[in-house]
Amino acid sequence: MRENSQLEGQVSPLIALALLEALRSTDRPQETLHDEDVQQSLPRRLGLSNVVEKQIERYTGMRTRGRSLAAAELGDLFRLVSRRSDAEAVFAEAGRSLAARDLKSRGARARLASTMLPFGLRRRVLLRAMEKMARAISPGTRVRIERDPATLIVRGSLPATACASPLGCEMLSMGFTTFGRAYLRRDCEVYHPQCEGAGQEQCVWRVEIIPRRSEDPS
Repeated sequence: MRENSQLEGQVSPLIALALLEALRSTDRPQETLHDEDVQQSLPRRLGLSNVVEKQIERYTGMRTRGRSLAAAELGDLFRLVSRRSDAEAVFAEAGRSLAARDLKSRGARARLASTMLPFGLRRRVLLRAMEKMARAISPGTRVRIERDPATLIVRGSLPATACASPLGCEMLSMGFTTFGRAYLRRDCEVYHPQCEGAGQEQCVWRVEIIPRRSEDPS
């Protein structure tokens, strides 16, 4: 019952597009899924370019027409990608792409204005961007923000539920890291110390600034 509730609702087809485009760019048909019968599964494998292209065309059409995608279908896509040996790289690339699209959509002036704010305000902008992305991917999620250290707490994560592991959450981790580096103007990492996909009660992401190396006095 918990899984069904987390996979209800509608999402933007842009999320599925980012995932499929990342899959296409990292597709290596010579790899096989774990414990699969290659003769049976290879013709149906999502990583094959013709299958990916057809789905990309479908989701592009949905986006153009302003149609939404069932969250359950996005969950199926997360689940399928999670079975690949390169799943972490695919999810990370999709998250980076989604964040980059969002940053680009804000326009150069808005991005520049954000980076000129005091650090505390830039951190708030970052947390709002993280929250927006989390809600977009998981329509039924509950989100809580803590400002110091910058932390996002999520209950009802679609990627965690669909993959039944932390793999799918790599999309969010990399998306959040991309936002962090853009808004904070500092090298940072976004860590994921707790995950519903690992059986914990909630997903937690924490932003940590990477200290700059002091100059060598010599």
